[in-house]
Amino acid sequence: MDLSLYIVYVLLVVVAAVFGVFIVIKLRTHNKIMAFFVEKDKGLRYKMFKPQTQLFTFKGKELREKYYIDPERVMLVQYPFGFPGILQASVKCLIYARNNPEPLSPKDVAVMPKTTTAKALASAMDEHIIDKIVQATEEGRQKRMVDWVLPAITIAMVAILAIMMFMQRSQVGHMESMLKDVLEYLEAVK
Repeated sequence: MDLSLYIVYVLLVVVAAVFGVFIVIKLRTHNKIMAFFVEKDKGLRYKMFKPQTQLFTFKGKELREKYYIDPERVMLVQYPFGFPGILQASVKCLIYARNNPEPLSPKDVAVMPKTTTAKALASAMDEHIIDKIVQATEEGRQKRMVDWVLPAITIAMVAILAIMMFMQRSQVGHMESMLKDVLEYLEAVK
């Protein structure tokens, strides 16, 4: 089989897989709300549910708790965490302190400090990737096509994985800072 035909088949499979993941994420998040619960041990849990009424029930191991859904306090969050933005879906989100049926107001949560954005890092990473691909291409002109295509694909895949790991880490950092602000707010309320 011709190498270019093989590459086209691989690309089609990758595009189909990405499209399939996109569809599954959209179907799993359609008309759902995500509730974050700040635990007493400073942990953070979340539950995604389809709202039926203005109340929803959180069923823990031993507990059955009811929480209010307040449309004025809804925020948006990108889900699933750590995925590239193109695959994420915007989901309505409410934040609760455990055992408090009222959601926290987004106006009460402090504004997060600005740090390096994921787009800025992606831009920096793209320039580095392009340099490596150009270098591999220049070396490949003297060699056969097979000798430079595989390293270029490997470099691109490693770069994509590095970007995805950074995005996941930034989401965790964002969640940690958001949790810290919520905990400070709760301490101030007491």
